[in-house]
Amino acid sequence: MTSHPPPTTTSPSPGADAAADDVHAPETTPHGSLVRTASPARNVVNALILGAAVLGLGYAVWVLAIVPRMEARSAIAKRALDEGTRRVNVMQPTPSPAITTIILPGTIRPWQQTDIFARTNGYLQKWLVDIGDSVKEGQVLAIIDTPEIDQELKGAKGDLAQAQANYDLAAITERRWKELLDGRVSTPQEYDEKAGALRARDADLAAAKARVSRLMDLQSFQKVLAPFDGIVTARNAQTGALINSGSSRDSLPLFTIAQMNRLRVSVRVPQANVRSVNVGLEADLMVPEYRDRLFHGKVSRSANAIDDTTRTLLTEVEVPNPDGALIPGMYANVRFAMRDAQPPMLLAANTLRFRPEGPQVLVVDAEGRIQQRDVKLGRDYGAVVEITEGLTLSDKVIANPTYELVPGSHVEVNLLAPLDLKTAGIRARASGPRPERLPFAVNNNGTNAPAADAGPAPKR
Repeated sequence: MTSHPPPTTTSPSPGADAAADDVHAPETTPHGSLVRTASPARNVVNALILGAAVLGLGYAVWVLAIVPRMEARSAIAKRALDEGTRRVNVMQPTPSPAITTIILPGTIRPWQQTDIFARTNGYLQKWLVDIGDSVKEGQVLAIIDTPEIDQELKGAKGDLAQAQANYDLAAITERRWKELLDGRVSTPQEYDEKAGALRARDADLAAAKARVSRLMDLQSFQKVLAPFDGIVTARNAQTGALINSGSSRDSLPLFTIAQMNRLRVSVRVPQANVRSVNVGLEADLMVPEYRDRLFHGKVSRSANAIDDTTRTLLTEVEVPNPDGALIPGMYANVRFAMRDAQPPMLLAANTLRFRPEGPQVLVVDAEGRIQQRDVKLGRDYGAVVEITEGLTLSDKVIANPTYELVPGSHVEVNLLAPLDLKTAGIRARASGPRPERLPFAVNNNGTNAPAADAGPAPKR
């Protein structure tokens, strides 16, 4: 085995003390190699260098990106403040009419309509009315031949006569046994038997009468009668056809009758107009086939529930129809004149600026300075909107505001003309006559189109 000589040690030289200030004593790894580590002073230097680099990068971002933006905004604001001669177009809100009109599509329906089915079995002997005929309440529409019912009624009447005879005999027998009981000739038991037989015969007689009455009622249904005054709108009865009583999914009614001297017009009112359309509100009915005539009615009822699919309220308008000019199933435009106790203001839509916090407008005050106002909107008419809060009629609102117009800047104003409600498409109505134009015209192909000139005022 080979032996290694012991390590020799030497005393440190004076230069080693100076080197110790820069480098730590060597460290030995598990494999016996030496590793030289950096001193704390060098770590501090590296950290300072890294911090300076980060600060330099941040300063560069500030100078190159943020400062130019701030300077640009300041320049815009300063230019807007310094120019002083910038002119802007302004307009003042227009008061909405106290009475406005809205036109909605509607469907004309009969005041009441019913399908008439047979109440007895048999064969149709003959029908007396056809489609389009006017009928009165109780008028005979058709006659049904019911041989089975007739025979059953004859048998029921015979049973009734037999039950009547049995009752009469039981009554005489009971009276005689009563006399015998009073004379102490018969026993109470014998009398009770005769009295019980009389009560049984009385029940048989009542049942026989009821059966005869039922069959007579069925026989009376041989005549099909009109339930109310109206017009026959459908007839499915044919002479000799087998008639079954009642209604089923596969059976057709014999007749359909509709009452047309009064009509219901079903209208879907949008949610935004629900509060203005109340029971009793007057309505005008405009039908394309009667361009020169208006039909008048009133709101009679509503569903009092908004349809969550269409967000509309089903409303019915009652319209008199004494001359029968209107026919159920017709399409009509229904015009409501709605009164608003506190009518909103109207403003052009191009004055609005939409921000995350809501719609805003720019207003020029008495000193010519721009102010920013938050507003609340009502109904949207397209080019014109309703303003419910945030403005007064005397405010001067800037039209088509740009981003260069900032609050506080000084401008000169050019006041535009007030809104033209007819051009804006808003139908206004005072307390006097109605508008002269109907909202549609009929083309040659039968379709409806907006009227360029609907002609003279419609007759009332």
